[in-house]
Amino acid sequence: MKHLLALIAVLALASCSEVLQSPTLKTVAEDTTTEQEDFEVVVKPLTLAMARDLQTTNYPRQVMRSGIGAAAGVISEGSVTRGNLPPELGPETYRLGIGDQLTFAQFAEGGVSTINEMITSGNGTSSGQKADQVITSVGRVGSDGSVLLLGLGKLDIGGKTLNEARDLVRNILIRNGIAPKFQLEITGFNSQKVFVASNVGGSSVVPLTDQGLTLKELVISTGEGIDGRSVVVIRIQRDGREYRITSEELLRPGARDIYLRDQDQVVIEAMGYKPGQVFVLGAVAPVTIPISPEKRETMADILFTPGGVLASPSAQRSEVYLLRGSNPVEAFKLDATDPTRIVVAAAMELRPNDIIFVPEQPLSSLNRTLQSIAPLRLLIRDLQAGAIP
Repeated sequence: MKHLLALIAVLALASCSEVLQSPTLKTVAEDTTTEQEDFEVVVKPLTLAMARDLQTTNYPRQVMRSGIGAAAGVISEGSVTRGNLPPELGPETYRLGIGDQLTFAQFAEGGVSTINEMITSGNGTSSGQKADQVITSVGRVGSDGSVLLLGLGKLDIGGKTLNEARDLVRNILIRNGIAPKFQLEITGFNSQKVFVASNVGGSSVVPLTDQGLTLKELVISTGEGIDGRSVVVIRIQRDGREYRITSEELLRPGARDIYLRDQDQVVIEAMGYKPGQVFVLGAVAPVTIPISPEKRETMADILFTPGGVLASPSAQRSEVYLLRGSNPVEAFKLDATDPTRIVVAAAMELRPNDIIFVPEQPLSSLNRTLQSIAPLRLLIRDLQAGAIP
């Protein structure tokens, strides 16, 4: 039996290296023309003053583009929120075009001056305009720019303003010996339009009227707004150029009006923010922890909370590092053996892709080795005690 135990012990010790070996990747071929880069690391003691100064560091965020009007992907917030406004122009004078509907009303002598106007007699009673005192006609501008109206004939009004069309009607009535008591209005705006595409509200075609249409009015009418969980980017494509503004900037008090033009293409895209995260590794199993700009998590939230990295008995509290950036990597070192240092950790805000590294204590590796071969030691003990037949 002793010889058997000795043989088992030798085999167990000889196989320790096999037990502790990690899985490896077997490769058929390896590209040796390039090497992984080494990053310069600059270690800086983390003080309370430094932690407070770093609170003003920009909070980088990435947004997830859905792909409407551009390639989908994850891009930086700054690349989509950078404004590019169109020239400052007022509302454009509406000119009649194909599809516009006109209504013409001609009044007889002694009639009223507007359609359906109520007139008041001298004794205070009211009466409506008689039907035979008003002649009305409705026409639509054709593809040749003309419209046919009863009592006027065919009028060439394509490209004219409403006032210019009224002057034309007035001259015709006077030339025909008729008193120019009439009303001419646009009752259907169909020739000018704006095309809208949105990944939230869908696509639509919005007609332009003689009142003009601002981008702010259009965005509000579509229901798009400011949402802290996403950034809404509005792009105007006009005459081969693209202009850009965010809904937050557009709806800001005091922002100037941006008037839309005929054939403008407006793309409204809501892009959600990619969740930020920090990486924790060293004395514990590597984990990723989500963070958000609204909560502004700090180093203390990661280190000193129950189940945090410093809860591990193998963590070396005297060397806690927060790694940020690249070339060089800034490593802010915190000695957490003093409980009062929680003040410093609480002031150190985290940023997306920060790395918190807490090395193991020197004896931790040996402890893990002994834990790995513990089952073999128990087997030898049981064999010596004769517990195993």
